[in-house]
Order: sequence, then structure tokens, then C-alpha cells
Amino acid sequence: MASNINIQKKCEWCGKLFIAHKISTRCCSRRCANLAYKEKTRQKRVSEFQTMVNQQIEKEDCIDKDFFTPSEAAKYIGISRATFYRYLETNLIKSVQ
Repeated sequence: MASNINIQKKCEWCGKLFIAHKISTRCCSRRCANLAYKEKTRQKRVSEFQTMVNQQIEKEDCIDKDFFTPSEAAKYIGISRATFYRYLETNLIKSVQ
């Protein structure tokens, strides 16, 4: 149902200002809505995978080391060394020097 009201909003995906005719409209176009949906789905899959990896790590009790090198930790988690360093930068993984 179309409405006569005009609401100025900011697109969640691209950041452009647009006129919305519904309160529930979040994106300026169908393309932005599809891209936002894909990103949301991707983030959900990544978080589910990280949760699964964290559960697997907690189950394994056979680790004798207190500290790992970045290469060892990346191999243990199952990610590349570059990704491990990126996680360190964004504080997803805490480190001790």
C-alpha cells in the first residue's frame, strides 16, 4: 500500500539520503537491499563457523603449551597466518608479548 508520507532516510548499505514512503524501508534501492541481505547472511555464516571452531578448541584438552607463535596458532585454529594477524589487529584474538 503506497503512502502519501515522505520520510527522509539514510541507506544502510550505501549511505545515500533517500525519500522513503514506508517506515520499514531501510535501503534506497533493490540493489542495496540485496547487497545488505547478502552481507548479513555472510556475517551470520562466519559467526556460526567461529562458534563451531571455538567449541572444537574448548573440547581439545591435549595442549601442553601455554603460548603459541602466530604461525602455530593460525595452524591450530585452521586459518592462514595473514588472517591470524588481521584478527590480532582488530582485537578478535588477544595477544601477549
